[in-house]
Amino acid sequence: MPARRKQLPPNVSAERVRSALNEAHPAGLHLRQLIAATDLTESRVRRGIAFLRDVASEWGMTPLIWDRKRGYRFSKEPTDWIAYETGHFRYNLGRFRRFIAGCVLPHKDADPTSKWATLVLKQLSGAESAFEVLVEYAEAQATDPPGNRRKTPLRNAGRERQGPDGARHAPSPPVWPLTRPPCARRYPSGMTNAEWALIEPPLPVSACCTPRCGRPEKHPRREIVNAIRYVVATGCQWHVIENVR
Repeated sequence: MPARRKQLPPNVSAERVRSALNEAHPAGLHLRQLIAATDLTESRVRRGIAFLRDVASEWGMTPLIWDRKRGYRFSKEPTDWIAYETGHFRYNLGRFRRFIAGCVLPHKDADPTSKWATLVLKQLSGAESAFEVLVEYAEAQATDPPGNRRKTPLRNAGRERQGPDGARHAPSPPVWPLTRPPCARRYPSGMTNAEWALIEPPLPVSACCTPRCGRPEKHPRREIVNAIRYVVATGCQWHVIENVR
């Protein structure tokens, strides 16, 4: 029986990974390059990366980030940090939405009196909202010109198919800039929050939130219903159309 390979402490793996990345700086290293540079197995390299991220603040290091083009690297650019953090937020936002739509909501529908389902739905909805705010803000600042942030939806919304560190996942529904949230009541014909709370539950689940992961919706449903109410209420007379410069 072959001898079992001796377990390497994660701090040793982390030190080798850090040395390899420092030597390659400012370029980055992909996972296979790190394996070759450190003479470690893939699992040990991953444990070393995880250890570095756990102690990054304590050791006074700059963030260890990853992107598809350059791999792992220590970057000194705040824009790189924000881009990497935004990728994590988008990835987890999609996970929260799929988990809520595929598990928590069916649980709540099947057992409306369940205190557990109510608690889980409330807490996860809060976490989803927090991630959505962060994604919306970062994407709006990164993609929209300062004078056009109110009119332009987020670019590439719902198109991300590769999460942080190369993890594959389905696209998440599109999100909109903070300056023009989908729940805003811009006209008198728009719905109030109370009216939308009555209309939204009967609507079918978005295809992108189902296990089959269909195409993300281009426009928020509430804005579509508000547009229908606007046309019915005003007939779109010229004098009531919003002036767009």
